[in-house]
Amino acid sequence: MHAALITKVKGEPVRFRQLEYFVAVARERHFARAAAEWNVSQPALSAAINLLERELNVSLINRGHAFEGLTPEGERLVIWAKRILAEHDAFKAEVQAVQSGVTGVLRLGIVPKASTRVRRLRSPSLC
Repeated sequence: MHAALITKVKGEPVRFRQLEYFVAVARERHFARAAAEWNVSQPALSAAINLLERELNVSLINRGHAFEGLTPEGERLVIWAKRILAEHDAFKAEVQAVQSGVTGVLRLGIVPKASTRVRRLRSPSLC
């Protein structure tokens, strides 16, 4: 699966950036603040969310002169979007860890009589 592609709806890809913008609007409850968070213009952020709504064929945000809340579909999508973005971040971190070399946690189980030997292994001169 392409990194920028989550799913296809009506042949159009839903992009991570659209979900990030949507989550920011849901969190901030304000388009301009969400746009400032992402260092984009408010019209660009609104256009990305409008495209998301067209791709999903559903209204996600109740709009008036200002943000008036999420629609029921928007409430459900924000939960999914947070999960998707968290998984995306975890995947990127895992790829980076693999590329950087050996990673992981080493756990030792010892019997009490061996604890003095283990202390020597942990000495700074051996690190």
